[in-house]
Amino acid sequence: MLHSIDYSNVTYELLMEKLLKEQIRLQDATHYRKDTAKQAIQVVKEQQNPIVYLSESNVISWMERQFPEFDNEKVRDIAKYIRVIVKDIALQETMPISMRNRINARRRKKVTFEKVQ
Repeated sequence: MLHSIDYSNVTYELLMEKLLKEQIRLQDATHYRKDTAKQAIQVVKEQQNPIVYLSESNVISWMERQFPEFDNEKVRDIAKYIRVIVKDIALQETMPISMRNRINARRRKKVTFEKVQ
């Protein structure tokens, strides 16, 4: 059975909060990922309606006009990054608290890899 996602609880404030948390979480990430997170915040400050980011083609067209300094690949990456976060917020807001707590606990566990010589 397919369930539709309710996006009515996704607000600009929640989106910005999540983007800022992601930016902090990505401190040890690649330069490209950190730039994507930083630029996503810049984009969301310009277009504050989170629902807009669900339409990939519309948001890409808008971003190409608003941010001509971003190349096509970067525009698509930022659009996808924001869209995934908007969907995650919607799922988090509609998910039972017990399940939300389990997922958050798994996300907090940091996995480290050691180089084998």
